[in-house]
Amino acid sequence: MERLTSKLLQIPLAISLCLTMFSCSGKDDTTSTLVSQLGYTQEDPLIIGIDENYAPLEYIDEKGEPRGYDVEFTRELMERLAIPYTYHANTWENIAPDVLHGRVDLSMMIYSPYRKDSTNYSRAVFRLYYQVVYPKQSDDERFDFRNLKGKRIAYMKSRPVGELLKSENADGVSITDLDSAMCDLANGKYDAVICYRFQAKYLIKLHHFDNLLTDDISLPPREYCFVSHSKALINIIDSELLKMESEGITDDIYVIKSTFSGIRIPMWIWYLLGALSLLSLITINIIYRHARKKLAQANAVLEKSNEELTLRNEELSVARERAMESDRMKTAFIQNMTHQILTPLNIVTGFAQVINEDYETLSKEEVKMMVGRMMKNTNTLTAIVNKLIAMSILQSKKKVEKNDRISCNEICRDAISQITLSRPEEVKLQFNTSVADELQMSVNKTMLQRVFHELLLNADQFTQEGTITLECSQSDERSICFSVTDTGAGISEKDRGHVFNMFYKPDDFAEGLGIGLALCSNAVMQMGGDIHIDEAYTNGTRIIITMPLD
Repeated sequence: MERLTSKLLQIPLAISLCLTMFSCSGKDDTTSTLVSQLGYTQEDPLIIGIDENYAPLEYIDEKGEPRGYDVEFTRELMERLAIPYTYHANTWENIAPDVLHGRVDLSMMIYSPYRKDSTNYSRAVFRLYYQVVYPKQSDDERFDFRNLKGKRIAYMKSRPVGELLKSENADGVSITDLDSAMCDLANGKYDAVICYRFQAKYLIKLHHFDNLLTDDISLPPREYCFVSHSKALINIIDSELLKMESEGITDDIYVIKSTFSGIRIPMWIWYLLGALSLLSLITINIIYRHARKKLAQANAVLEKSNEELTLRNEELSVARERAMESDRMKTAFIQNMTHQILTPLNIVTGFAQVINEDYETLSKEEVKMMVGRMMKNTNTLTAIVNKLIAMSILQSKKKVEKNDRISCNEICRDAISQITLSRPEEVKLQFNTSVADELQMSVNKTMLQRVFHELLLNADQFTQEGTITLECSQSDERSICFSVTDTGAGISEKDRGHVFNMFYKPDDFAEGLGIGLALCSNAVMQMGGDIHIDEAYTNGTRIIITMPLD
């Protein structure tokens, strides 16, 4: 029990180290090349346009210096991209023309579908929510949006807000100076002011407007984005924004981001996340114990070899090399397994957070899409665990029972029907046979179906275009031959002798756990068959399975 507890305590450290390695990837050569092609230099820097009075996001302070969250964020972004830059301040009315006419290279604005064809928007840095600010009359009074007729309401120039007020017959007043409008509201000039949540919070706190209340309104949130006439610049910024979000930099800088209060994540989501976390810990612990057991066995062989050092010096050297390789593959597998589990788990967590934050504004279609993605990634985790369980069962047996009598063609057609290609428009999946449908074989149907499934999925992963073919033929009266052929990337000569080994991956950064082909090899051999790569085939990869009919 103490040994198990010690191993479980080591799991969070392994996960932390793995996450650190993934988060420390810097700017790659491709990004550096693209940035250099933009041509910005110290003598001719990128010009960032900012609003001189849009606190707390961006403004000019009393010393004439640019300040605000946008300024801090763009400074971090430009330093990461190594782009020389300078700021150009202007009024609200001139920000959009400056970008559209190329007088500035970059700015941050709210996404507008009316400008999408005349400029380029980045992915959303964050989203802005509308609030109504109104004078406090009594403790239980709330602003009545059902009766706006004749009410004088000020708002920052915004087409959705303007159309809302017009449809309700309100007296809408478009303003450009929100600070002054909030002061006028406090003095009774307006019945209400509509602005973004962070603006309301900032100005009420700045001016100590204790007599003003706020309420959320049901207008859809707006996306706050980078905007530029240069599509190439926006593409580079989009790529870097993803990295900054994953590293938590965006949340650290934009502390003004807010969420709906009072909304709880449904308990079934917490139960699901708890179950997945527990399953992840148990799976990693099983893998770790298995790897430790293998390493202990290798060390036992090594110690025994030391007793016969004089006569078996060469065998001792081989055993040492195998032990070192086993330890390296164990470490790589744990890191890869952690990534394979955390990636879908993070997606489930991310969509759960979005549902939590934006529940009142999300459409049914958006909620359905997010729940679908959560279910898809939950299925991915389930597939990982099923594959590990299948390998564990195979390793615990010396021979698989062949209790099923089935048609050779039928099991192939079943395997084809259960595969969904990732690129169906570019890749064709087909089945060829030269044997009669009446030809039957004795086999473990479940295990052979899993072998075909793994081989077809592996072919789909590495085939960008062309065909994937499952073929059935009879080599002699006592055996049947199956092959899976693709027109993909192929397997290099140096990897062909290792691809059926447990945990082996030609590329450490490729998807997968490195156990699929090992599972296939183990299953085929325990059913009395043979599996190998056709080295004569050069247009991709062909894996041949030979099975006895009886």
